[in-house]
Amino acid sequence: MAVPVRADTTFEAGIPKALFQTSFMGYITGGFEHYAVSPDGQRFLLNVPAGAATEAPITIVLNWPALLKK
Repeated sequence: MAVPVRADTTFEAGIPKALFQTSFMGYITGGFEHYAVSPDGQRFLLNVPAGAATEAPITIVLNWPALLKK
């Protein structure tokens, strides 16, 4: 989220707006943050699972010893 701020003689915060869509929750686990912001504040690096939208199917092979005999 981003909020425009004016701070001359008084402090005024504007209306928040979303910068981008993500399922990232912004929590800290084991003392490590799951995101980083560039020094100029223009880029973000998020630690999210790769390919979360397209998970690979699981293949189960039954009676596999019989296949070894072929």
